[in-house]
Amino acid sequence: MASPPSDHNSTEDHARAADTSRMEDLARQSIEGPGLQAENQAGAHRPTPGKPPSSDPEGRPAHGGVGIPSLLDYLDEQSALLQSATQHFRETPEKESLSYAAEWMLDNFYLVQQTERQILEDMPPGFYRQLPKLAAGPLAGYPRVYAVAQELVVIQAAHLDLDRVRRFIQLYQDITPLTMGELWALPVMLRLGSLACLAQAITRITAVRSAPNALVRQNTLPPMTLPRELTDDEIVANCIISLRVLTTQDWQEFFESVSRVEQVLRGEP
Repeated sequence: MASPPSDHNSTEDHARAADTSRMEDLARQSIEGPGLQAENQAGAHRPTPGKPPSSDPEGRPAHGGVGIPSLLDYLDEQSALLQSATQHFRETPEKESLSYAAEWMLDNFYLVQQTERQILEDMPPGFYRQLPKLAAGPLAGYPRVYAVAQELVVIQAAHLDLDRVRRFIQLYQDITPLTMGELWALPVMLRLGSLACLAQAITRITAVRSAPNALVRQNTLPPMTLPRELTDDEIVANCIISLRVLTTQDWQEFFESVSRVEQVLRGEP
């Protein structure tokens, strides 16, 4: 005879249900609200019509007659910053104890470098140029799917749960479908968002800054604002855990589970 469910299991079920409900609300709010709006709303998550304007072979789109950096330019800046910060941690005198963030960076800097290489491998300039860009808002001129990835990093406090990511993308597409290219680009954009969040926290901890190129200096990305109760040390840990999680996901399976085209081909509703 089966034993009655424990209070612990009941609590977990309630927490899971509450989490799912919250994710649905956050998805709809973020899509319909001022930060990320659906395609049918003014000033929205509406991609620029036609082919995204491009001004050079590095994937930098033209915006308002002035070139803006591609996200890969920001990656160069963040890479230099994180390398400088890690070197700063290595040079900490032995008599001084390392901070929590320093230990995470020193133990996992190889993962940061691996992530940077993966991004460059998976996001050639030609692919980047073809991604739908936002027509308005703080990220105007940048890929719509990057705005989605940024939102996911923020609402999950930089600690990505890929089941929740999957649910969010499904909810998002109930309002505005993403292209196949955007779905394939999502892993790269989640990595970029996590690295950007990591770089912001490390900058606040160490005051180390890189020397950005002229375009990056003139066009800073809007910062990601995470829950206030999180310390920068915790944000660093969360970002690194997320980078590790992103390396273990079966992205082919993920793509098939969220692609509307794949669902039609399989005869699913």
